[in-house]
Amino acid sequence: FTAHSGSRTLNITGPVIGGNYVLKLIQDGTGGELITLGSGCTWKVANGGAGAITLTNAANALDVLTFTYDGTNSLAAFMPNLN
Repeated sequence: FTAHSGSRTLNITGPVIGGNYVLKLIQDGTGGELITLGSGCTWKVANGGAGAITLTNAANALDVLTFTYDGTNSLAAFMPNLN
């Protein structure tokens, strides 16, 4: 996150079936940013249920979201607090 603005929504457009994606989510120097897994697919998150993740709240925190798109679902794994 390059500008402190609270919450953002991750909408997927044009994913490739069988595509593997890695998102590195880094809080700004203030922290407290949020992300909502949005439209373009159905999110299935390991150990987190249907489409919700909670970012690490601290300033400069690093979280990673990886996912594979199967044509309908984004099958995701979320790794918080990798600092």
